[in-house]
Amino acid sequence: MTSRLLTLAATSTLLCTLCAAAQSNVRPAAGKVTASTQDLSWLRKYTAEADSGSDGDENGMVIGDKRFRPMVARFLHGPQLFWGHLTLADAVVNFLSVPGKAVVTQSRYITTNGCVPHYCQDQGFLWIDTKLPQQMIFVAKVGMHSKTQKTAGPQAYHLWIFCSTHIDDYDVYELKLPTPFLSSLQQWLAERGSDEKPDTIDSASFVQPDGQISPIFPSDLQIANVQH
Repeated sequence: MTSRLLTLAATSTLLCTLCAAAQSNVRPAAGKVTASTQDLSWLRKYTAEADSGSDGDENGMVIGDKRFRPMVARFLHGPQLFWGHLTLADAVVNFLSVPGKAVVTQSRYITTNGCVPHYCQDQGFLWIDTKLPQQMIFVAKVGMHSKTQKTAGPQAYHLWIFCSTHIDDYDVYELKLPTPFLSSLQQWLAERGSDEKPDTIDSASFVQPDGQISPIFPSDLQIANVQH
């Protein structure tokens, strides 16, 4: 527990500094921030059924659809601090530009993933609940340099997690994200080629839609390959 608290304190200090810089570009929200209801049926033509043997969206067509970026921009409003000066919506598109899989589960949950062009170590994962109330969660997996994480090593990653709806009962030990999302997230993180070394998720941050940033422990996201 002492190790966890020390890790949390160090990460909190860093995130407070980042958050202060980000808030100048974020309009404070009054109460909950939620996305408008949208017709998301158009997404289905780009997806394959889960466990069907098809990856769906093999040519990245969902990213090229003119409705994709405006959809993301209406759902996700938090600041992004991990990829230059892009808006969050543009960063999402960037992190999914080299397409991976696009699948639908239970005729409801749509997931798509990809990576940054010419730098596929940095990867993105988008999860959408198409049923009311609609919800979107984006995860950016960003590689960290050993000079900033001395014990992490070159294979370490940081997760940035952005949610379209405010999480009420939230603390660093209990992040109440949807179970279907956590299941899909675990599957995505586990899908590595046989010749690749496992990723180490060393740290993670959760960004509320009003811009509030909080550190979380990867183990609290049910991620098994964590080093402390």
